[in-house]
Amino acid sequence: MTAFQGAELDTHRIRAHFDLASSGRIVTNNAASTQPPRQLLDLYRSLVPSYDNVHRGQSTASQRTTEMFEESYDTIAGWLNAPSRRSIATYRNTTEAHNAVMYSLLTEFRDGDNIVTTMMEHNSNFVPWYALCREILPRLGRNVECRVARFDHLTGELDLDHLASLVDSRTKLVCCTGASNFLALSRCRASGRSWTTAAISSRTVSAGLGCSSTAPNWCPAATSMSRTLMSTTCRSPSTSSWHRSGLACCTPRSIC
Repeated sequence: MTAFQGAELDTHRIRAHFDLASSGRIVTNNAASTQPPRQLLDLYRSLVPSYDNVHRGQSTASQRTTEMFEESYDTIAGWLNAPSRRSIATYRNTTEAHNAVMYSLLTEFRDGDNIVTTMMEHNSNFVPWYALCREILPRLGRNVECRVARFDHLTGELDLDHLASLVDSRTKLVCCTGASNFLALSRCRASGRSWTTAAISSRTVSAGLGCSSTAPNWCPAATSMSRTLMSTTCRSPSTSSWHRSGLACCTPRSIC
């Protein structure tokens, strides 16, 4: 908790990695339209002369490109403390990722189950679950309730007691944000909301529930918290049921 609250960012050093700094721009949109750091642009340029199709060719260039592509999953897994590359799935943005998670879990819900989410969510972690309960599952003859936890409108703090009261033996999934994009990042850090997200995920996974956390605007704690959340999942009891150890942690493509 101290690490998250006391972290200081050297913004001048970070901005030096981006070409936008020379233009004097201040960019706050750090989700799907994140600015690429100079190192990433250099990587693109270095790949151009030897690039070939991934998983679709027999040439030396294709095999080398495929090898580099696969190795990138090992890098991501190490960054998140995931057990292997098999635990990683990449998507174009947070919305697409959550939609994929929702559709992959579609058949796991039974009549009388419920999903608990909050009023602080980004659309990408609210609309899929709301639509699942109100539109998609009813067409399959299943009644699944979408329960919404409130927050304090003055402090921006999530009401953890209310959230806990909504969870019962029929709760299949708890969805909570890592940083509420409509309450501002600085407020999230000040309130320690990133820490409460780790606490929620730890409790839900240990209780045998799934936890879906979204963080398209999560900075600067994205790195540390992603590792914490993934570690929590990996330590959960081994079982064949998805909701016993499932955790979808959608983090920004760049935290700078």
